[in-house]
Amino acid sequence: MTNGPTTRQKSTKAHTFEINKKTLELQFLMQKGISPEAAAEYQKVVSTYGSEIKRYEAEKKEIKEKAESIAKIQLKAQDMGGNFAYALIFLQIALMLSSIASLTKRHYLWFIALICNVGWLFFFLDAWLLFY
Repeated sequence: MTNGPTTRQKSTKAHTFEINKKTLELQFLMQKGISPEAAAEYQKVVSTYGSEIKRYEAEKKEIKEKAESIAKIQLKAQDMGGNFAYALIFLQIALMLSSIASLTKRHYLWFIALICNVGWLFFFLDAWLLFY
């Protein structure tokens, strides 16, 4: 769900203003013997439309920049998520081996679990710091 207007909405509004501006300019050029007051009003409306078009273009640029920054954050979160998944796998293996070692009294399984904890620590830190 978006909180503000999308680029497409801004583009549609800007396009509408461009069409209206062109229409007014053509009408103004087709008018012969128009009063100076009417000509000034035409120019005023045309300049207002021009400023609205510029405003919409600036807003479209701002929306695009926000979307690109959100996409970068999303990409980083995806990279972190994969590394967290590997860290979780190593942690689960270490817990399983530690449990089996305590039940069967086999110390070498406990040492293997310690090695798995090193793998967990590596992937956990890699997820936070993104080493590569």
